[in-house]
Amino acid sequence: MNTDGFTLPQAVRKLFGVKLSAHTVFRNRVNSLDRSLGLTTSYLPVGSAAGRAKHYISSDNLTKLHNAILLHGFFGDVRKVAAIMKEASARQENAQLLQQLVVGRSVVAGILMDQHALGRFFELLYSDRDLAVERLANPFITLPQLQHDGPSSLIEAARTELSLMDPSDQILVHYLEDTPDSLQSAAALAASYEPKSRLMAQLKERILMDFEEAERFDTFLDEIR
Repeated sequence: MNTDGFTLPQAVRKLFGVKLSAHTVFRNRVNSLDRSLGLTTSYLPVGSAAGRAKHYISSDNLTKLHNAILLHGFFGDVRKVAAIMKEASARQENAQLLQQLVVGRSVVAGILMDQHALGRFFELLYSDRDLAVERLANPFITLPQLQHDGPSSLIEAARTELSLMDPSDQILVHYLEDTPDSLQSAAALAASYEPKSRLMAQLKERILMDFEEAERFDTFLDEIR
């Protein structure tokens, strides 16, 4: 094995100073990010029993892991993180909507952020620069994955405080959560919402169209059963 390889716990400690074994939920999410993004390779040490292969991440993939963990800290959805890392359209859309939710705020749902670092985070996220090569600035004072016994991301934490938010932020949280139930909730709010910006007007139209399409598909499934 190359001497520049790290196990996932070693990599997370190197990147964030966190002992992964002390945070079971976070460890499981990091393992899911690894599987989704293919960050590690397996290695069977000489003399090891069959099936006892170890998994290592190379130095070249540390930046990808760093960025994936930060994105997961915002969105909490491994599939969404993978899409942002791989697809330019998903990256741009989610950057816009997330910035709309957190812009100008140093705290969201109890999660503290450094505004200067947050600005640099979005500067890179909005660009077309490679997230496998350049590291996003870490805007979190403490990673959201480590702050809550339940929610492990900013979006998940924000969902617990929806009643304190204005309608536009509620819509953003529901839409960014990206589940069938959250789409229904976003559509219910969007139906009577009067947007005050072009971005929110476009989001309202998108949500209502997506929900109508989902309803048509559900009706189709009911008819063929």
